[in-house]
Amino acid sequence: MGSKWDIASQEVSNYFSSRKFLLVLGIFTIFCLGSVYVGYDNYQSSLERFASGNTYGEAPSPPELIEVFTPLISFNFPLAAGLLAIILSYDAISGEREKGTFELLLSYPVYRDEVINGKFIASGFMVALCLLFSLMASSGLAIYLTSKIPGVSDIIRLGLVWVGTSTYMFFFLGLGVLTSTALKTSWRSLIASAFILLVFVAMPLLSNLVAGFVVDSGPEAENVYERRQVFSESVSKYSPSVAYTEYSKKVMAMETENSTLRESFNSSVGNLIYLLGVTMLSFMLSYLFFMRQDI
Repeated sequence: MGSKWDIASQEVSNYFSSRKFLLVLGIFTIFCLGSVYVGYDNYQSSLERFASGNTYGEAPSPPELIEVFTPLISFNFPLAAGLLAIILSYDAISGEREKGTFELLLSYPVYRDEVINGKFIASGFMVALCLLFSLMASSGLAIYLTSKIPGVSDIIRLGLVWVGTSTYMFFFLGLGVLTSTALKTSWRSLIASAFILLVFVAMPLLSNLVAGFVVDSGPEAENVYERRQVFSESVSKYSPSVAYTEYSKKVMAMETENSTLRESFNSSVGNLIYLLGVTMLSFMLSYLFFMRQDI
């Protein structure tokens, strides 16, 4: 063992032989399939309400293939994808320390930076692979439910979702490694990482609550609601979870009908660049903290 690639290969092998990983992959895939089914079931519910006379207007149109992914991407992925990345990284360093295998690992002719880089490579490969498998399985279910074959544009949009979601998950990989290095035990690392994830996911709600205290609402204040909305949006945009959700919605044209693929990408590229930036920052902080810490 003499390079980060050897370490990464060993880590990947450990993942595939781990019952915990296979269990998490299975749960994540079932979760994605269930979310896609819910997206299709929303149409069926609307159709039943129309048939019973409880709603007026025209009958709901059958959903497009992309539309059944709305619950998954808009609401479930920000939490589930981040949690999967944390589960795969929260014990990357603290777990080795608890098992007493770090001294054995560093006794090989390997530099310390190759250890952390190898773990990053292995974890990144595994989350991207898990995500690809889940998206392919979900796409198969969507095709079965809607009886529609995806066009080139649909495939590209889902590919862009895979790129953005992988980047989002890489951020939480770096976060998990950082907490795993900084904290002495794996359970503390898991709790700290999960708490940060929940804060990021709930940032729109939290920023609205803070805006109620920060923005003046006295009798002479004007446009209180608008100013609170501006404050909330200004704070929320720094959350990776919010940036990821906005990116996915724009890529999938969920808020703008008849948006071309080029228009969707151009409107979402800023969010993707931000995700890349915070991901690089999380990796850099994890790397620096690990290199400076006494093992």
